[in-house]
Amino acid sequence: MKNTKKTSLRAFVSVSIFVLVIILFITDVLMEVFEEIIDPEVYASLILNPELRDTHHLARINSIANHFHVICGFLFIILSVIHIVKNWKALKSYLTRR
Repeated sequence: MKNTKKTSLRAFVSVSIFVLVIILFITDVLMEVFEEIIDPEVYASLILNPELRDTHHLARINSIANHFHVICGFLFIILSVIHIVKNWKALKSYLTRR
């Protein structure tokens, strides 16, 4: 029974990392696209004046994508460390095998 829990945790971590990579890619593309669409002068004034940022829809979407990207990035790092720890034996055998 213990082996099933270990396997299910490894599977959960692996699938979660895969999903996070997709989310990180999408949010990165969104941030890049919206930064190109928004006029640089308008974007600079939106950064300096948070009250204006809430009224500009593209800047709001960019801000939400940015926050979501950062949160998913932290989750990705944490899950990657767990993935390495759980798969250490396999990784070590890959590195030492000739």
